[in-house]
Amino acid sequence: QELLSAQYRQSMLSEVQSKEAAKPKISYGRRGKRRQSSQAIIKSRLRVRYSKSGFMRFLSHSDIIRVFELATRSAKIPLVYSQSLRPTPKISYGSPLMTGVASVAEYLDMEIHMGREANVQNHLNSFLPEGLEILQYKGIFAKVTALAASINRSNYDVLLTEDIIPDEWIAEWLAKENIPITRTYKDGSRELNVRPFVSEMKKLDDRLSITIDAYEGRMVKITEVLESLLTPKDLDFRAFLIQRTGQFIIKENSQYTPLEILP
Repeated sequence: QELLSAQYRQSMLSEVQSKEAAKPKISYGRRGKRRQSSQAIIKSRLRVRYSKSGFMRFLSHSDIIRVFELATRSAKIPLVYSQSLRPTPKISYGSPLMTGVASVAEYLDMEIHMGREANVQNHLNSFLPEGLEILQYKGIFAKVTALAASINRSNYDVLLTEDIIPDEWIAEWLAKENIPITRTYKDGSRELNVRPFVSEMKKLDDRLSITIDAYEGRMVKITEVLESLLTPKDLDFRAFLIQRTGQFIIKENSQYTPLEILP
């Protein structure tokens, strides 16, 4: 009887152990979603030039980022994503453009799966809203400095519908050594001299051409330059159409576009 009792207990214990082993394991705490390692992805990098015109010029930089993320998703372009808890597409942008300013020379770098970069321009353009258009793209096959850190010159055109800005105003502005503006920051406001940033300002037919260079590692906005020129003359710069016509990388006294600089 004792032998039967022992055998019965052993049988019951084995049955319980098998049931416990069949149960799904319970895990506690939060765990990030498992993602495929980026090392397993053969990726390609592209540098893209795009334009921003029409009503799209009123979009902020953060709005542009959201539009491109939605467009690439809708176009099913296989972007490479970061390996974080909240994966984001690997797209990096150049210097932000001021709201209200148009451009034919905006740039971004994106990473996509190798072999899927063909015809990206036409495919993505069909999903971008009117006013945003991919103009050129080129593969990146070597290590390059990020766009925002490498671009150190920008050209702008200000459309003049009539001869409203006399040459004397421009000459007077260029003759000054110190043209202060006030910049507002979260922790207060500071004064900045915008004159050293402007390497050229001249009238060409129906437009005012302005070239802004980096100075001491910083840049100024075209709106700050125009405000310093026009506000003392009781003119509002927002009444003029402004367009960024070029962004460049000055290296060893030579000028390159972000596409030309690529090896």
